[in-house]
Amino acid sequence: MPDWNALDWNAMVRERLGAADSSSVQEEETEIIAELAAHLEDLYEELRAKGMCESAAVAQALGDISNWHGLAGKIRRAKTGEGTMNHQTLNHQTKTLWLPSLINLAASMIWMMILQRATLRPSMPGPWLHAGLAFAWYPVWLISQPLFGAAAAYLSLRAGAERRTELTASLFPAIVMFGLWLALITYIVLERYSHVSHQWPLVLAGIFFWSILPGLALLLGRFLYLKTQNVARS
Repeated sequence: MPDWNALDWNAMVRERLGAADSSSVQEEETEIIAELAAHLEDLYEELRAKGMCESAAVAQALGDISNWHGLAGKIRRAKTGEGTMNHQTLNHQTKTLWLPSLINLAASMIWMMILQRATLRPSMPGPWLHAGLAFAWYPVWLISQPLFGAAAAYLSLRAGAERRTELTASLFPAIVMFGLWLALITYIVLERYSHVSHQWPLVLAGIFFWSILPGLALLLGRFLYLKTQNVARS
């Protein structure tokens, strides 16, 4: 009498699919065979729990699938559909979030470098220099941020983004700068630089001028763009 508890369900499935040699089966086919084998084993265990003998349970589990190739095809199509759906989701995120966000960040940083090169940095008190605030070009850069926020909102919404995604794209430069300042603070705390402890007001000033204030300007541009769109629709 065969040992049904030691039955190789994968081998049984490969035999019925005409792929007895597992080494010749592709990775996708191996996954399909594994799913079919797991289904058979679950069915077998269910029949055994109902009191059916081992041989009858195995025979009924195997006979439960009338079209092996048809079932394998359904599993294959389901996996292909899942892969297509994942690809579509990734493509949607790229168009609605990452592309507008990176364009927003790149435009903001490039415009900053242009202003820095075009403007002679005036002499100013030491604390302002440590905070990274150059009055010659900073106001011009800050005033332009609403334009970048509005442009990011436009690109994101045109691609079909939800409001939360569009908001992230609009604020992306400020979010990146806030993350950089948090990383700097974490590094200072972990390394325990005692000589920096008296300069915390300057660190906070840097967060305000390079993250919070630009973030408010980006939000202003986003708000004005959305308001304009609502007026146009009405």
